[in-house]
Amino acid sequence: MWADVPETETVEPREYRVWLTPDQAHPIPGVNYDQVPTTPLKREAPTADNSDRWA
Repeated sequence: MWADVPETETVEPREYRVWLTPDQAHPIPGVNYDQVPTTPLKREAPTADNSDRWA
């Protein structure tokens, strides 16, 4: 997904999440998923400005 940024008159990528049922979420035939991480990333210490507050 892309979003307009009126202040800078640019377009930037945005994260987009949806809920899927088990029937909708399945591997794509012929795609190798060996490089996909399966463990969550470590959360960094909170920053003073809370820049990741909505992440």
